[in-house]
Amino acid sequence: MPRKLVSNINRKRLLELSTFLRELRLNNNLTQQDLSNYNLHRNTIIRAENNHNITLLTLFELADTLDISLSDLFLDIE
Repeated sequence: MPRKLVSNINRKRLLELSTFLRELRLNNNLTQQDLSNYNLHRNTIIRAENNHNITLLTLFELADTLDISLSDLFLDIE
């Protein structure tokens, strides 16, 4: 199955989100392994931080674990 094409604006949004998620994790002094001990597989965290498409459920779980609201998560993303 061919990969879905991602528009430039959505690619930029994914990059901003992945960068923000990584910064949140680091600001909480958590390694990817530490974060994975809560509720997500480490590979899922790697995908989220490396600008890959993630599911809404993953996003919800990351926001809950990092103690941030969904609205704050998207606050600086165009």
